[in-house]
Amino acid sequence: MSNIEPLKSSASQIGLSNEELYLKLWEREQEHTKTWWNVTTFFFSISFAIFGFSLQTKNSPVPPIISHGVALSIYWFAFVLFWRFNSFTNCLRDYLR
Repeated sequence: MSNIEPLKSSASQIGLSNEELYLKLWEREQEHTKTWWNVTTFFFSISFAIFGFSLQTKNSPVPPIISHGVALSIYWFAFVLFWRFNSFTNCLRDYLR
């Protein structure tokens, strides 16, 4: 929420209309959503790739439980990022309404 308030105070100083302020916030929400999907998709893909690779290798130097644990930890990290990005996006959308 602290990222929204500077836009509001700067809008009153610059003299932006409500429509211009709305469009700036909408553009910011669109950029945030694009970043959100890029980052979370990257980490989800890495976790699935590690997990899939660990299932296909025979006689791997690393025990499968370690690679499965790494894949799950990356997956949960991506989920937490997704959750955090989603809460900020909901905040922006509520502000736009």
